[in-house]
Amino acid sequence: MRVVSRTLLQLAHEGRLEGPKRRLRLGADEVAVAYLRAGYSPDDHPTNRHWDARLLLERSHAVKAPCIEHQLVGCKKVQQQLSQPGELERFVSPEEASRALTPARITSPGPTPRT
Repeated sequence: MRVVSRTLLQLAHEGRLEGPKRRLRLGADEVAVAYLRAGYSPDDHPTNRHWDARLLLERSHAVKAPCIEHQLVGCKKVQQQLSQPGELERFVSPEEASRALTPARITSPGPTPRT
């Protein structure tokens, strides 16, 4: 197995999707697994080219580790928002939200003040 490392900008420049199965290609090579060491914060995507690379990756058939859902749920801002009353209930039943968030709503410090 060959391992190749690319930044998001390099992926934006070199990557392409091929065929109806949306195979991610770097040159002649197909990318089977994309292990993300960055991209956990909006700061990791400072330009549209960074976002283009992320979209290319997400649209591809390659296995992403971690998947975008796990990256998002790990973001402090997403956690803060979902801990607000009524937010999680938009996605799951009120009973599921109550079981999942009761401890978080009690202990959540709320949004961090901007200085």
